[in-house]
Amino acid sequence: MWPCSGSSVEIISRLLMRLDGVARGSLPEDFNDKFKNIRNEMVKLKSMLDKDTSKENKAMEELGQVARCIDEIMTTDSKSLDPKFLERNLESIDKALNKALKVEVAEKDPQKVVPEEEEEPPEELSFAEREIQKSSAWGHLKLVVDCLEQQLKKCLFTISVFPPNAVIKKRLLFHWWMGEDIIKNIEDGKRCFDHLIAKGFIIPIKKLHCDKDHYCQIQTWIRRLLIDVANTNAFLEYDESGHPSEDYTRSHRFCLSRKHQLFKATDEEADRSLRTVYNISKQYIELPPDWLVNKTEMTTMHLGRWREQTEEDKKQHIEVRDNEFLAGLGNCRNLKYLSFRGISRVEKLPDSTEKLTKLLTLDLRACHNLEKLPPDIGSIKRLQFLDVSECYLLDHIPKTLSSLSELEVLKGFVVGDYTNRNHCQLGDLGKLAKLRKLSINTGREFRNEELKAIGTLEKVTTLIITWGVVQKESQPVAAAAGGAGQPSVQEATKREIRAEASQSKQTAVAPTRDVADSKDHQAKRVQTTKGTTTPAGSTPTQVLPPNLEKLDLRCFNKERLPEWIDPEKLKKLEKLYLRGGSMLTSLILEGKTWSATVLRVRYLKKLEDSWSSLHASFPKLQRVEKFNCELLHKWPCDDEGFWQKEDEVGESSKTARKIMTK
Repeated sequence: MWPCSGSSVEIISRLLMRLDGVARGSLPEDFNDKFKNIRNEMVKLKSMLDKDTSKENKAMEELGQVARCIDEIMTTDSKSLDPKFLERNLESIDKALNKALKVEVAEKDPQKVVPEEEEEPPEELSFAEREIQKSSAWGHLKLVVDCLEQQLKKCLFTISVFPPNAVIKKRLLFHWWMGEDIIKNIEDGKRCFDHLIAKGFIIPIKKLHCDKDHYCQIQTWIRRLLIDVANTNAFLEYDESGHPSEDYTRSHRFCLSRKHQLFKATDEEADRSLRTVYNISKQYIELPPDWLVNKTEMTTMHLGRWREQTEEDKKQHIEVRDNEFLAGLGNCRNLKYLSFRGISRVEKLPDSTEKLTKLLTLDLRACHNLEKLPPDIGSIKRLQFLDVSECYLLDHIPKTLSSLSELEVLKGFVVGDYTNRNHCQLGDLGKLAKLRKLSINTGREFRNEELKAIGTLEKVTTLIITWGVVQKESQPVAAAAGGAGQPSVQEATKREIRAEASQSKQTAVAPTRDVADSKDHQAKRVQTTKGTTTPAGSTPTQVLPPNLEKLDLRCFNKERLPEWIDPEKLKKLEKLYLRGGSMLTSLILEGKTWSATVLRVRYLKKLEDSWSSLHASFPKLQRVEKFNCELLHKWPCDDEGFWQKEDEVGESSKTARKIMTK
């Protein structure tokens, strides 16, 4: 498990302890010398970083690989350990440590040095694709693209900016298209997406457990075709290698990449008329403090990550070197799409964010340092999509959020202190008449009035609830609040998470598999509890939205599902997902049946329902997916933990196995 808090020196100390534990096991004697050499290298690295912390950032990237390999060895039974497997992992550790030991730091002030990034990999075309480009048909194909209706053509051009063979999320494209006024709404986006599939321009990709197209890819030669036409149409400038160029004089669009720094406008007018900035592959972003002062025409700003969490974390991690540029955010009065997804060091948005009255999408997911939202966020009247999930330092949502009458999707809503009048409560969400999708994080039991409030959300079709560490009712309020001279539970937790968030700023390494799972599925927030648990026998008659189609419960830590979840009242439920929670033993509710056709269970180590009893309670099941559920080995799932009622799984579903999100 990735030791995810503390300095690099502390982390190496923990890795050394694990390595010693491996060495003490029943391992082949042939590897003793190799273990000793690796241990010596780790001690040497620890000494180096202890003396020079400026090398920590780069070294941390390699420590993630070391941690993963050690965990792979530790989680394998020593009696059945394959020597080739052991040798391969030890070589990976040795290679990573050698890279870490060779880290060099520029002589400049380390606080002002932006770490170097790898060059973009060259785009490779197959022989057949190169022949297509050379043929006389190439000009005809360009004409076909150029004759598409403007809306579809612009949609295609946006897809061409992503790297070859990239898997792109459909919803991410919709937000961009809405930001540039290419489409008017999500339904319009779905129509365009389906047309591009029908015309063969993009390859649809499904999730394993779902029939809908959630992602897409584009063939390399088609991307090259679109690049040629996009250049001609001045939608975006590309260089000879197929990467977006620095020149945005004609297109008014700029794509951040590893090889480009912001910004080199040829004249002041071009800089002022910049409409779109999209981060394709830039990991370390450095912006001047006055960068946003003159961006009055900008409609789309995506500085965060776009890759899904199944991609390597090293590619996902994005760091903004200095936050001062955010002070000018209020100048971007035409902004419709703003994404800081996955960016570290963003602790808060300026109050001037409230001036972005045209904003439709605000994506702050996984901004691990984010501590608060603008108090008057309700001023952004046109906002339709707000994502603050995985913002673990955020302990409440401002009351004014309930004024966002156009809001359709709200992810990461925090159930905070119900006695604070400045905090938005679940009861306030009833004012959001257009809300379709809602995810909730709670560190305490729901109160009766909160359960009633959830049940009134008639248009909500997707609900995700994540439980954190629930404060025990018997704990004195004084202790929860900290007591004399003691930090509160909440403050202590914040300190711990800040240290962890600080660590995340320094490394772009993927954690080990176990930690990646828990990080994605567990709330990292402990909240003080002044309310009481829901009294037995007094549960409201309707506590979940009546039109719910998808219910996702995460980290529910009791043996049985709560009494306020009644499948008999969820007639439209199609999908039931459960992940995390070490106590849950059964999904069976005596005398009641579920209408769900899709069931996903992940990381439920005590779940023990038999296959026959499961089908008795879920008579309409079409698909089942299980992962890391140790007691469900008798379920007739394939090697990937998937079962489908039909004999044959479609090819698109097979493709989806490669990108299925946790």
